[in-house]
Amino acid sequence: MSRSLWCFCVLLAGCGGSHDGIRLAAGPDAAIASPADAQGELVWVVSRPVYDRGSSGRATVDPRTLIAIESPEQATWLVCARVSTDAGIRLSEAMAQTLQASPPGQSHRLNLTLTDSIPGPVVSGRRVIDGGQWRWDGLSEDDAVYTMSLRDVGGNELARVDMDVATARNLYEHLSRVIRAVPARFAGETNLEQTR
Repeated sequence: MSRSLWCFCVLLAGCGGSHDGIRLAAGPDAAIASPADAQGELVWVVSRPVYDRGSSGRATVDPRTLIAIESPEQATWLVCARVSTDAGIRLSEAMAQTLQASPPGQSHRLNLTLTDSIPGPVVSGRRVIDGGQWRWDGLSEDDAVYTMSLRDVGGNELARVDMDVATARNLYEHLSRVIRAVPARFAGETNLEQTR
């Protein structure tokens, strides 16, 4: 067998592998852990793309950017929502308009408050919110903290996150960097950043 024919056969054999690996699929727009009992210090997580395991057990990848509040002590996302590139850029631009320079030595502050009744079905221990999205509410006049809220499709607030200026600026910088990055090729690689 000639060398070129042998190389061609090897190439064909390599291309005939299984296609049961990770597939592209949109995950939930937003979700809140049920129950969302926050323990320990909370952190923001910004990740793109998002790897999910469907109810069938098959792995999927969502190309959107995930913005989540995580409890590292519990190793779980308490509140999360996924944004398209355009929505993420609009969110980061809204943040940039109101953020101030962070004072040195400021203590970390990140508080999560949930509404009493959260609509939506419970799937894998999370309450799924179709059309849920993050909204930047900016600087709170009474407490001098920055606020971001998770809203349902009707604009109702489901979760509220209050944070100090340093934490808000850190979230903005991570979101801006991840949302503007070249999308991953979905080959097991992810852009994952945690903010404190």
